Amino acid sequence: MTKYGNKKATLKRDGETYSFDSRHEARVFDTLYSQLKRGEISDLVLQPEYELVPKQDWNGAALRAVKYIADFRYTKNNITYVVDAKGFRTKDYIIKMKLFVYQNKDVVFLEV
Repeated sequence: MTKYGNKKATLKRDGETYSFDSRHEARVFDTLYSQLKRGEISDLVLQPEYELVPKQDWNGAALRAVKYIADFRYTKNNITYVVDAKGFRTKDYIIKMKLFVYQNKDVVFLEV
């Protein structure tokens, strides 16, 4: 059980094992994987990482970069989609999601 009560899930597809933080995220992956196999989407990436604010120095202290890690990214009809399978929206998530959407106007962001 995770911090927010989600149960971890594992799926096997074509000899590969995939682990997810929730059953909901696993179901979203299963749907996207089926679409990938049917040729409806391409370039499916799990856990794509985006740097929102680079690492920097502040008064002699090193500040870590601020990153947003989505659940999935894929392409459909030459449009890039970024997907977050959310059950619970934390304050940190909401801020990072807003920064991501603001900085990446060329992608379609989906929260499912």
